[in-house]
Amino acid sequence: RSMSTPLLALIGIVIASIFWSTSGTVSKILLRSFDPYAIAFFRTALASVFILPLFLKTNKRPFIPLLKDTIFVSLAFTANFFFFFLGISKTTANAAAIIYVGTPIIAALIGHFFIGERTTLQKWIGIGIGLVGSILILVLPVFETGQKISGDLEGNILIGCATLCWALYTVGSRHLSTQNHYSPIVITSVSTFVCASIFFVVVLLSPHQTPIYALAIRWDNILWFSYLAFFVTIVTNYLFQWAIKHSSTMTATLTHYLQPIFSFIF
Repeated sequence: RSMSTPLLALIGIVIASIFWSTSGTVSKILLRSFDPYAIAFFRTALASVFILPLFLKTNKRPFIPLLKDTIFVSLAFTANFFFFFLGISKTTANAAAIIYVGTPIIAALIGHFFIGERTTLQKWIGIGIGLVGSILILVLPVFETGQKISGDLEGNILIGCATLCWALYTVGSRHLSTQNHYSPIVITSVSTFVCASIFFVVVLLSPHQTPIYALAIRWDNILWFSYLAFFVTIVTNYLFQWAIKHSSTMTATLTHYLQPIFSFIF
């Protein structure tokens, strides 16, 4: 017997959570050699190369109208990258993970007021239980091991901005997939293309303390960027978009309750 669509969506959420939970750790490794803008550019540029064939095969709409429809979502996606990489360079991965668990509540509120997505009392109770559970998973081991959790105030504010942008991206994606009938591949592709284009300009205009282009072609950095591009950007965002299309905004954002479980492992 084939699995139901909601069950497949939940499986996709779990898989996406596993890969997403590695983002902070890998980014911290790359921040030893690269500034945040360079990491965002190399990651999304490589992801654009990987996903381009799928986009060309899937998309049937003219690019300019497509870009007009998806520009808000794409900019929210880009802003999430921008604030996340700036924030993670200043604060701890633990603090960032705790802030991101607020995403389901923010997304549920935005979805309710802007696209009329209803959230039942049972779902609100579930969101609350998940929030408390995720914070406990993050906080208790930190107290036991004596790790730093609070992070830097400026960095935490930047991560908070990234969280808000991700919630906007989630709600906007739900609208595109249900009202405009865009596929997960198309939404993921255009968002990645726009993000890579913007960070390309930023990297060109920004001074760099290290020779980023020479460092980018070192075999170890190629492996890290390839991992971020394919597994943490394309695979996760496709599964996330698929879950948004076939479940709900609130259900898709439950990835942020699962990520802390895997984040401590990595």
